[in-house]
Amino acid sequence: MEGIVPILHITNAQASIDWYSQLGFTVEWQHAFKPGWPLYVSLQRGPARLHLSEHRLDGGPATHVYLYVEDVDSIIPAGICVEDRPWGMREARLTDPDGNEVRVGSQLRKPKRAKPDRRECDIPGRTS
Repeated sequence: MEGIVPILHITNAQASIDWYSQLGFTVEWQHAFKPGWPLYVSLQRGPARLHLSEHRLDGGPATHVYLYVEDVDSIIPAGICVEDRPWGMREARLTDPDGNEVRVGSQLRKPKRAKPDRRECDIPGRTS
């Protein structure tokens, strides 16, 4: 296998492109069969790819994707909870504009029995 690419259903390609660009993704290509028709977009971040589709039968509601990165803290926007997890990862949970859950994580340098850093994770309305 050379790779695998998740397809996420979206309703507004530009809003989603803008949101994923905050995580370091850039548009590799996009396609519509005719002007005004649904867009299909390929995003790229290093060797990783995500496909975003406005086509109603592509993807599913509230898909979950896990992105492995070198340093989760370097790409997560300020104010977002980042936690050391007991399975040896440092992670953040994000939700894109269409309700898809995007977990972003990097391996802890020294795995330990982790507890959330409450300074970072006391965000109203957030459940772990």
